[in-house]
Amino acid sequence: MNTTARLLGALVVGVGLGACRGSTENSQGNAGSSGASQRTYTVTLHRPARVGMRRREVHVGHSNERRQSRINGVDSPAEESSTRVALEAVSEVLALNEVSKPTRLRYTVERFEATAGQEQTASLEPGTVVEVSLAEESSATTITVAGVAVSEPVRKALEAVINLTVSQQTDDSVFGTARPRAVGAMWAANIEPLRQQMGEGALEIPADGMTASVTLFGVVEREPGQPLLDVRGEATVARARLRQVPEGFTSMTLDLQMRMRSLLPVQSPDAPPVLSESSMDSTARGDGVVRGATIALDMRSHSERHSTFVTLP
Repeated sequence: MNTTARLLGALVVGVGLGACRGSTENSQGNAGSSGASQRTYTVTLHRPARVGMRRREVHVGHSNERRQSRINGVDSPAEESSTRVALEAVSEVLALNEVSKPTRLRYTVERFEATAGQEQTASLEPGTVVEVSLAEESSATTITVAGVAVSEPVRKALEAVINLTVSQQTDDSVFGTARPRAVGAMWAANIEPLRQQMGEGALEIPADGMTASVTLFGVVEREPGQPLLDVRGEATVARARLRQVPEGFTSMTLDLQMRMRSLLPVQSPDAPPVLSESSMDSTARGDGVVRGATIALDMRSHSERHSTFVTLP
């Protein structure tokens, strides 16, 4: 799930737990139903990895962005862009940190390509072996093929579908719950440590500028006799300010709406998730004077990511 890392990474440019569209499974006993809602479940979000663990991973991410500027009171034509990244690979954990999160992984690529509009921007041949060494800051994370750093377009595309940061903080410490929960239960996330950690970086977040909640939405059976917890949630960041604004700008604010969904095995609480979905909507606004012209900038973006995982022997 690695939700905490994804929240931190997303806020530098963007995700918390939350509901996503496009689900095809049937959730049994979701909010509003009776019967199954009487049973309670232990919700364990952090699933420790182990060295040598192998998974087949399929990731698809896409985003849309719209930029609108007003110069000296006159609107300029809006600029729109879209990107899509697809990755299919077998991953292997090579090293862990103290809380059993992967710090080094090897990906054997089966398919990888990125497009912007109709143009291909990055790709890797099937069979390419990619090694990723994770750090707390994505800028310190290394991505190599045969010991050589990948190109910037490849790195940027990979960042859209896999996590490029790791920390000692677990999802349970921020989004978890200490007691068993029934289907339909909702609880508030412990966001203050996360808000402060985010505030140490590029953003200044007001004390009341962040909220997050988590819901045990239902129990899914994709395979008979193998129940999965359908855990969803939502986080919002309002009125965040960039500490360093572009030259000429006097202020830039950011609002974010983030959602995520994970399917977690019930019978094997240490087993990793089999599905992860996330989405984010952001609005950034800036004002300033550039080369003598008064500028107001409005940027809106939407991004989604869908990932499935199958544990291999």
